[in-house]
Amino acid sequence: MKRKLGAALSGETDHTGTVETGSSAGAIVAYQREVKHDVIVLRSHNPGIQDFFPGSTDGRIVRRASCSAHVIR
Repeated sequence: MKRKLGAALSGETDHTGTVETGSSAGAIVAYQREVKHDVIVLRSHNPGIQDFFPGSTDGRIVRRASCSAHVIR
């Protein structure tokens, strides 16, 4: 995973990439609070009916993060 992340971000500047373990939303929010990032940017899929109900990973992050969260579709 770290190798793929490094390859995806090669040539980019002014970014932070990390690999964490645990539930997706919980790990992302815990890491954000630990390092005090200003914004979380997420890539999302096209929503299905299940995504409009509480419980989607993006929704959990948006509700729990202590900073802004930007979801790109």
